[in-house]
Amino acid sequence: MKSDKKVLMIESDAFFAQIYAQKMKDRGFCVEIVSSGDAGIRKACSDTPSCIVLDLLLPVKDGFQVLDELKGEAETKGIPVFILTDLSEPEDIDRCMKAGACGFAIKAHTTPEHVISQLIGILGGE
Repeated sequence: MKSDKKVLMIESDAFFAQIYAQKMKDRGFCVEIVSSGDAGIRKACSDTPSCIVLDLLLPVKDGFQVLDELKGEAETKGIPVFILTDLSEPEDIDRCMKAGACGFAIKAHTTPEHVISQLIGILGGE
């Protein structure tokens, strides 16, 4: 995986985000973390990532709002958004996929390795 694969992680749990970011960096990803939805939108617009890993439970703007805004803007609608969250209701998953998410994983039921393999598949590589 080339280091030009920039991942923007929008995640309010700093400890969780650091674990995932380190695993991604170990696999050659360039990772940036922001902790709120509004900051994530600003960062995606100013420094276009290759992919976004988005939590749904965020301060200020939740992940559903962030996903809708990203997919509604011309400059960010093409960025793949992978949802990584604690929410596990089928309607939440369905809502995200219909809004344009490229994948969905429940934190308690996945591993960093699984998420990384999903990102590699989304971005193409390895």
